[in-house]
Amino acid sequence: MMKTVHWADLCMTYTIDRPKTKEELKRMLLALKRLAEEGLNFAVYGEEVRKQFIIAVQGEQQFNQIMDRLKREFGLEVMVAEQEPKVLYKTTLGKTVESEGRYVRQNGGIHKFGVCSLRCEPLPRGGGYEFVNLIEDDEVIPEEYIPAVEEGVKSTMYRGLTGGLPIVDVLVRLYDGAYHEKDSNVFSYKIAASIGFRNGYSQADPILLEPYMNVEMKVTHNNANLLSLAAQLLGPNSNVSEHADGSISLQAEVPLREWLQYREQIQENLKSAGQCTVELAYYDPVPEDLKETIIATSRLADAYYRDLFQWEKWGKESEDRYLSDYVDSFWEDSRG
Repeated sequence: MMKTVHWADLCMTYTIDRPKTKEELKRMLLALKRLAEEGLNFAVYGEEVRKQFIIAVQGEQQFNQIMDRLKREFGLEVMVAEQEPKVLYKTTLGKTVESEGRYVRQNGGIHKFGVCSLRCEPLPRGGGYEFVNLIEDDEVIPEEYIPAVEEGVKSTMYRGLTGGLPIVDVLVRLYDGAYHEKDSNVFSYKIAASIGFRNGYSQADPILLEPYMNVEMKVTHNNANLLSLAAQLLGPNSNVSEHADGSISLQAEVPLREWLQYREQIQENLKSAGQCTVELAYYDPVPEDLKETIIATSRLADAYYRDLFQWEKWGKESEDRYLSDYVDSFWEDSRG
């Protein structure tokens, strides 16, 4: 079963270059898997066009922690392709929809049959993901195939349907379906669920979301440059407090895309003039005039989410072979 990623906590991405050798790539993936097993919450995408990996994280500190451990504990020199993080945009549903997914194929002597009906509902911001099975009759869909339906939905949400951006805050109810005694199998229901969720998503008026950060700064009263920058970034709705020592505290919720434009200047000033904390506050819809540009420039459009635990499903004896097959396929160069 696919590892659960807590997408609500992830808000930015970094791009790293492919390691120099296949063996190093294999070691890197296994090392990242180890970190995930220990409880670090992050997601990994393989970008096969540029031969890079995109890591979605909770923040700069967590990314630096991952890079440090890869070097210190696993002896891996990982090159960061872009030092500045990118905003992790997400999408969600705008309304409740019902849809059917059908995967019925006949190719020579091979038959495939999987049918499922889904009700997809938006959850409140930060609601994550829920899957509810309402089928009680094995004549509709046998219980053994229900996990495949859920995996088909989750894999589609993780990989995204708009610019490759992950889909969040969704409740999916499996309420009906169909089964063929000879032709149904796990693969057919996984594909049927993916088709069903895609159909529902396209009808649900998808919403593009962006992260807002809670920014708190404490600066000396006489640092006019920093105060000017802070006022420009935090805007008129920021909370301002004056302290007895003459310092000033400013607090506001700011879109991450705006914070990244100013943070280098602000942090440079803060080295000698104050302190700053930045934490994810919530996700909210992106302004309409920015949607098309954000989707068109999404780095995740050409990337594929990698479940770091996927190789385990075939057992430890086969894990190495399946991981090696992935590394070989990722290494292939279209230029020959």
